[in-house]
Amino acid sequence: MAKQSAFSQRSIWQHILPKSSAARIVIIVGCLYLVYWRLFVYTWVDPNYLNYSGSDGVAANKHVTVTDSLSAIKKVWETYGHEEPYYSVLTQDEYLMNNINEQSLKKFYASGSSEATRIKQLAAQTGVTLNTKGRALDFGCGVGRITVHLADVFDKVVGCDISAKHIALAENYVSHTPLSNRVSFVVSGASLAPLGEFDFVYTVIVLQHMIPPLQQDMIAQFCKILKPNGVAMFHIPTYHPEYQWREDVGITKSTMMKVMMTHATPKLTVERIVAENGCRVVSAIPENMVGDNWQSHIFVIQKS
Repeated sequence: MAKQSAFSQRSIWQHILPKSSAARIVIIVGCLYLVYWRLFVYTWVDPNYLNYSGSDGVAANKHVTVTDSLSAIKKVWETYGHEEPYYSVLTQDEYLMNNINEQSLKKFYASGSSEATRIKQLAAQTGVTLNTKGRALDFGCGVGRITVHLADVFDKVVGCDISAKHIALAENYVSHTPLSNRVSFVVSGASLAPLGEFDFVYTVIVLQHMIPPLQQDMIAQFCKILKPNGVAMFHIPTYHPEYQWREDVGITKSTMMKVMMTHATPKLTVERIVAENGCRVVSAIPENMVGDNWQSHIFVIQKS
């Protein structure tokens, strides 16, 4: 009988993995973590999911609803909040929890000042008057990176987010600043009505993670919570050449719970919803915040 080769007598894993047991454990754990991150945490824009048709076999009557969407968003962002709260807001390595220190945290929060500048520039560009003595809402505030800088423009600011962990970190940060009597945070749900009325509403790179029916519901709610002459500025994707949302197909609940996807509402639909809810579109400014062939706009709207 021919003698077996040394390679065939050993497991392929013995050839691939290092001899050290400790090194093998590190590699295996690392691979498992990458699989977990890819399936359950990672935020992506994948063309294969742009018009997801439920091919995982979930029955049509289990397609994601607005409630499912909120539950999925909450689950994903709570995971972010516990694992990488700062990196989930700004995906730069210096904001990973292993790298966060006093200096990087200070830089992280300072970066939100550019949004306050953007708000003032948009107001000047579009000719709207902001009631700086009134209340402002930062919708999808995360850990309050932008919220604290809205206090440079408005007397009272509320930050809301679906992730309780993000909100807890935001509250802790503000508690160590002079802003604690002017800035507050709340965990939000499906309705914004309990938050009261506002003179200004702001949100960027938040609505994109909601299915179109939820995006549109939130835009209508922005209009409803604005005081007379109040102003809202919100960012939303409006077009992708491969994106199509169909109510009869939608996205299955099981997929929504695994991936944070990007969605769009057409510009004309946004304009219609705004008009139907007592506001007018002052301007819709093209933006490239999403990338990957997505078109998006920042809408500036005002309550009649």
